Amino acid sequence: EIATSLEPQAFIESDDKNIVRLMNKWTARNPQGPNPYLVAKALAGQVQENFQPSGTVLRTNNPVRVSGVTLAGAAPAVREMRGTPHDMAALLCAVYRAAGLPARVVIGWDVAGSPGGRANVPAPSGVCRANFDPDIATFALMRTWVEFYLYDEANNWGGWIPVDILMLRLGSTRMQRLENP
Repeated sequence: EIATSLEPQAFIESDDKNIVRLMNKWTARNPQGPNPYLVAKALAGQVQENFQPSGTVLRTNNPVRVSGVTLAGAAPAVREMRGTPHDMAALLCAVYRAAGLPARVVIGWDVAGSPGGRANVPAPSGVCRANFDPDIATFALMRTWVEFYLYDEANNWGGWIPVDILMLRLGSTRMQRLENP
């Protein structure tokens, strides 16, 4: 599972020349750096500062059905430096992989942290009209984030570390200091 999280795939084109060039620029051509955790933070900060999320994520053909997800992928996102929140996550994942950090994109429902949660919409189960009510801005219920794998040699332990790049961007357009937790 971890080895496959280093390979290019559809929409996460980590071998794209523009993605590799950007990763090299952002890491000063030293993607392995002294600390993979700090490299991951620095790359997330660069995406946070340089990518402009725009557009909606879900396409619907009526109030109760989702007909698709708008996704261009990392390669078009790096050329435009803008796209949907899904494209932002795909770009971060591709940059992580280009730097040698195993990474994966996760898409899921965030009921508690979204407008749907504040409107007391229950977790999705089956078709729930309230989940797709445009008055509740439910596109925010579907969320995309990135996880990178971090291995601790001293403790012989590894785990997936989540990075919610859209929430970082919504909180500030500027990267936090690397020393911050």
